[in-house]
Amino acid sequence: QIEQDIHFLATAARDLPTRHRSITAVFDHSWRLLNPAEQRTLSQLALFQGGFTRAAAQAVAGASLVTLSALVTKSLVRMADGRYDLHELVRQFAVAQLTDDDLLRATQRRHAEYYLDLLRQREAALQRATQLQVIDELQRELGNVRQAWTWAGRFALWELLFHATHCYWAFHDAQGLVHEGSAATELLIQQLTDQAATPESVRTLGRLLCYCGFFYFRQGDNGAAHAYMERSIGLLRPLNDPTLLIDPL
Repeated sequence: QIEQDIHFLATAARDLPTRHRSITAVFDHSWRLLNPAEQRTLSQLALFQGGFTRAAAQAVAGASLVTLSALVTKSLVRMADGRYDLHELVRQFAVAQLTDDDLLRATQRRHAEYYLDLLRQREAALQRATQLQVIDELQRELGNVRQAWTWAGRFALWELLFHATHCYWAFHDAQGLVHEGSAATELLIQQLTDQAATPESVRTLGRLLCYCGFFYFRQGDNGAAHAYMERSIGLLRPLNDPTLLIDPL
């Protein structure tokens, strides 16, 4: 609705300068005041969902502290408690400026790589006394994690997906989000099924099928769970790696 209303939220007040007669015009005026580096960075930051850290901004958008600070000073990026975000209307406008397809795809890929690797890094901590801190962190990053899960399929990030899957499942399970987790994982499986042609891709798809089965077990749907486990075993057994069969068996 917000996206549809950017052009609707306009005023006919004739005593206002032209640049203030609509929200779009205000954004456009502010955009033109940015230097090229600030424009590029802001358009890339608009791909984040639900905010981001300074480290994420650097890794995904190449945002320097100087540029981030400038965007905060110009009220286009907000910062609180060490975390940054964009007002939704600003985000909608800024992402529309990301018209370079190569830059768009490269930024999406870096975003997916960053958050899948974050899941990999947090797997061990999620099973220790630090569990609550990790859950709190991943809850703040849930929008980005879900977006990365989708883009991972687009870019077939097999290795990163393989190592991120357990933490993705464990977090959703701990938070009671098993329906959301299974739905997103099923979509990812559909994206990747036709692409699984190498041992690396087959083992990742087999792992995703296994954990989708875990999601269904948690929902009490044993029939669907067993079906996913059987598909997982069917893919993993020919790889002759017993460690891959520990979970589905």
